[in-house]
Amino acid sequence: MVVERIYRLDRPDGNAIGTELIILVSNKSAKALDELSPVMNTVFSSYPFYWYRLFFAQKVKDAIKRGNLFFYDACSADKLVFTNPASDFNLCPEGLDITGMLAGAKKRFKKEADKIEAFSEGADFYFSKGNYAQAAFMVHQKIELIFRAIELFATGKVKVTHSIKLHQRNVAPYLPDMAIVFDEHNEAELKLMELLDNAYLAVRYEEDYQIDAGKLLLAKEKGDRLKAMAHKHYQRILNEFAGKHLKPVSPEREGPAGLSGGTASHGFDRLIEQMLPHADIQRVYCFGTRSYVTERAGVFKKEHNARLAYRHYDLLVIAGEEERLYNFQGNFNNRPDAHDTVMLLVYNEACFMDALNRQDAFFHTIVKKGELIYLKEGLSPDAGVADYAVKPPDEKSLTALKCRWHDRYCNARGFIEGAAAIRDPERMPVKVAMLHQGMELVCLGLIRVFLAYKPQRHTLSHLVDLCCSFLPFAEQIFPRKDTEDKELFNLLAGAANGLRYKGTLPVTFGTINLMENRCRRFLEKANEAVLDKINELEGPLAAQQCCEGDLIS
Repeated sequence: MVVERIYRLDRPDGNAIGTELIILVSNKSAKALDELSPVMNTVFSSYPFYWYRLFFAQKVKDAIKRGNLFFYDACSADKLVFTNPASDFNLCPEGLDITGMLAGAKKRFKKEADKIEAFSEGADFYFSKGNYAQAAFMVHQKIELIFRAIELFATGKVKVTHSIKLHQRNVAPYLPDMAIVFDEHNEAELKLMELLDNAYLAVRYEEDYQIDAGKLLLAKEKGDRLKAMAHKHYQRILNEFAGKHLKPVSPEREGPAGLSGGTASHGFDRLIEQMLPHADIQRVYCFGTRSYVTERAGVFKKEHNARLAYRHYDLLVIAGEEERLYNFQGNFNNRPDAHDTVMLLVYNEACFMDALNRQDAFFHTIVKKGELIYLKEGLSPDAGVADYAVKPPDEKSLTALKCRWHDRYCNARGFIEGAAAIRDPERMPVKVAMLHQGMELVCLGLIRVFLAYKPQRHTLSHLVDLCCSFLPFAEQIFPRKDTEDKELFNLLAGAANGLRYKGTLPVTFGTINLMENRCRRFLEKANEAVLDKINELEGPLAAQQCCEGDLIS
C-alpha cells in the first residue's frame, strides 16, 4: 500500500507506555481499508505495545478542514515519524482559524448534549409510567450518543455501531475510565449490556422485550456516570487543545455587576496560597466583593483619624474535597482580628461542567462576568461558554418563578407569625427554631429569584451570606461585625441543630424579641425586593398585572 504519513502517539497502557501509529494511506490505493487490516494485524502481532489505525489521507485532511480537533493535534509536526518522499501531499491547509475550530467543536458537542438530555428525559418519563421496555430503548440511545459524542473528540472518528460493548472497547485506549463502567468480566453486567443492545431493535420490531425495574435503574445510573465522565473528558480535551495551539491570553472580563455590583481587587495571592493545601483547586472565580471602612476621629483620642478596612469576597471554587474547603472557610473567617472574609461555593469539575452544559444561568453569569482569580497550570481560561448568552425568563418561567416565591413567602410568614404567637417562657427554644425555619425559606426564595440558583448547602449562615451578595438589606438587618450581633445570629442559625441535639437553647426575652423583630423586617424587605425584581422582569405592562395581586403586596 502507498503510505503518505505516519504519526506516533504514546499513551499509558497499564504500567507501560503503549504506542499508537496513525497511518494515512494514499487515496489512490485500490483496496478498501478493511482489506488491508489482515496484513497489518499480522505485522503488529509481533509488537504487543503498538497498535495502529488506518485512514485515507484525504478524509483526514477534510476532517481537519471541518474542525476535527483530534486529527489536527494528532497529525502535528512533532508527532510525524514518516513522510512519503515521492509525494507532494499537504495535510493541513494554511490559515486555519483555531479559535473557529474550537467554537465549532463546542457547537457540535452542545448539539449532541441536547440529544442526550432529550433521551434522558424520555427514559425518566417512560420509567415513571412503568413502560420499562421503552425506557430501556431511551437509555440505550442515551448511552450510545454519549459514546459517539466523546469518540469524535478522543479518537477523531465515531464508531459506526449500535453496540454499547463495541463503543466501550473502542474508547478503552483513550478513555480507560469510561471503558469499565460496564464490567465485561461480570456476567450480570455483560448481560445488562446485551439487554440494552437488544432494546434498540426489539422495542421497535418485537412485542416480547422485557426488562425489570432493578436492571433498568442500574442502566440509568451507569448512563449518568458515563455522561459526567464524557463532559469531564470533553472539557479536558478542549483545555489541552487550547493550551497547545492557542497563545495564552488573559481574557478581558466585565466586573461581576450582574451579581454583586462590584469589581474584585487583585490582592488574592495570599488567600489562594492558603486554600491550595486543602484541595486540588482547578479554578477560582470572584463574583462579588464588599468593603467596609471604619474611621475614628475625635479630640479625646490620641490616634486622630484611625482607619480600619474590612473586605469580603464571594468565590466560586472548582475543586475536589468540598468539605475541607468549607472547613477552611470557617477557620479563615473566625481567625482573631480577621479583616478579610470569604464565602465559598465549592463544586467538583464534573458538576461544574454539567451545569455549564445545561446552560445554567447562575454559573454562566459567573464564568462570563466574574473575575478569574486562579487557574491551575495547563488549563485554559475558556470554560466553554462563549456561545451561550443568558436569556431573560419567558412568560411561562416567570409565572413559575412567581408561584414559587408566593409559596416560599407564605410558608416563611407562617413560621414567623407562628413564632410570634408563642408566649410561654418554656417554649422559647421552639420559637427560635420556628424563626430559623422561616428565615431559611425566605432566603431560598430570594436566591432563586435573584440568582436562579439552587444552593447545595442549606445552613442559614450560608444562605444569608448568599443573600448579602446581591441585597444590601440582608447585612443591614443581620450585621455580623460586632460580638453581640454575631452571637445573636449564631443563635438563630444554630437553632435547629441546637434544639434537636441539645434539647434547649440559651435565650432571653430581650434576645428573642430583637431576633423576632429582625426576622419580620427581613421578610418584609424580601417581599419588597422580589416585587421590584418581578416588575423589572415583566416590563411596564406586566407590572400592571402584577399589581392586581399575582404576588403578596
